[in-house]
Amino acid sequence: MMEDPARREVSTYFEHTVGPPPAGVRDRVLHGLRPASPRNPRNLSWLALVAAVVLAALVVTVLTVSRHVARPLPAASPAPSPAAGAPQLRYGGAVTYDQAKGVLLFFNGADRAGGANETWTWDGTRWTQHHPKISPAARSGAMMAYDESRRVAVMFGGSPLTPPKVPLSDTWTWDGSNWSQVATAAAPAIDPGQGALMAYDPATRTVILSTTSTSGGVSTTHTWSFGGRQWVDLHPAHSPNVGGGTIAYDGRRLILFGPTFSQGRSLTETWAWDGADWSRLSPSVAPPQAGASSVYDPVHRQLLAVFLVGAVPETWTWDGATWARLHQAAQPDSGFSYVLMYDTRSRRVLMYSQDDGAISAWNGTTWTLVQPASASPSPRSTLPTPVAVPADQVPALIKQAVTGVNPRLLPSFVPSGLTATVRASGGDYTVTYTDDLHTRSVTFGISQPNPPPAPNGRISTIQFRGAPAGYRVTDTTAALSGRLLFWTEPGSVDPSSPYRGAGGVPYTLSAEGITEAEFFQIANSLNPV
Repeated sequence: MMEDPARREVSTYFEHTVGPPPAGVRDRVLHGLRPASPRNPRNLSWLALVAAVVLAALVVTVLTVSRHVARPLPAASPAPSPAAGAPQLRYGGAVTYDQAKGVLLFFNGADRAGGANETWTWDGTRWTQHHPKISPAARSGAMMAYDESRRVAVMFGGSPLTPPKVPLSDTWTWDGSNWSQVATAAAPAIDPGQGALMAYDPATRTVILSTTSTSGGVSTTHTWSFGGRQWVDLHPAHSPNVGGGTIAYDGRRLILFGPTFSQGRSLTETWAWDGADWSRLSPSVAPPQAGASSVYDPVHRQLLAVFLVGAVPETWTWDGATWARLHQAAQPDSGFSYVLMYDTRSRRVLMYSQDDGAISAWNGTTWTLVQPASASPSPRSTLPTPVAVPADQVPALIKQAVTGVNPRLLPSFVPSGLTATVRASGGDYTVTYTDDLHTRSVTFGISQPNPPPAPNGRISTIQFRGAPAGYRVTDTTAALSGRLLFWTEPGSVDPSSPYRGAGGVPYTLSAEGITEAEFFQIANSLNPV
């Protein structure tokens, strides 16, 4: 198991390069990997390449970036400091909406200094801390849903903050004033880093929990039902096998949406729960694979979802048959961790950001900020602010922003219909070209990937730009498979750059949803700017 500092270093590196991964993906990829000492890419053996720690082939292709960019996020500070009367912001808190009381309910999570088992509510105007006689132990990553029929919030599981940090399997309910632990004969088992989704099902009047566990390399999905006293493993005939995602009621049934991997590409699946079994749906349009939260909006009679794509929140709707991406004027203040809920008091959807405490509201057309941030964002990323520009404006932006790299390469050919999102600093940059629905994506920039092999994939050494380069095809049987090309370009980077020991400029080109011919047309069009 990689030690925590090394895990954080690798995680931060890839967030800086390609954006934050979807829920669950980071832990599943980092679990069991070991850190490697820095090496010159020209001298790496292929055995080292296969064994080294890298997410690029998976994460770069998983994450695509929107051309509609939210307002710039505040710069990360050393430690969040809450405003007076607001909860200390910690990662992995549990959030839901208490319909009986008409308040947002928040059970605090963890940060680098530890955590707290604090219970807070927000009534639309102010925060109130509660001091019940009994409280669940401090934890992060617990799941919470409001049980409408029993008028209580249900919280399950999470990760303890002290060793041995075995996943918790306890169940608690909140009645608006006090916590009560529910002694259950059985409880769902959730593997660390695996997907688990929980929501209330009005049709069966129970809380439904979908869990994924892995044993011997085989993933198994379980569907559990909680009716107020016991958890019941339902054993449906069909089950979704997705890594994380989101689940919510759409006015008729529960809809589960999550990421999967097929044909060498990062794809998504939409499933429906009818109270007895899951059925996979076939929408004509599907959102990208990314972190998400969803909720039913009864006023506008639609399921509303927000997907975080490369640090940019995108708003999508589900009409019962397919998904549609909206292009509203304003984006919510989401941060990297957020929850959607329906506020029965104001009759609107709210988004609560666990990164900075901001609360945004949806009016059916756009987002508005109703509660300003109560703290600086959690210090989990130092990403440059993403900037969306037309593809033909990328060279000018790179020239202006990137001063510590020589040569600065960019493709002169990009497939039609793609727009660009740029992350750039003095000695580093990444450009992602994607279409509006993220069915095709191309990412180019500075990084040092050492991709692992794939069952149907191929890693080879080719000659590119007069030097050896690594070329990886995730699935050689799929025409639109993910592809990755990486090499070290003769040149220099800023002395403060993390790539200063690479012996040149380590460049990477990756793509999904385009043919091999298009991929190398892009690669062969790379020129200094």
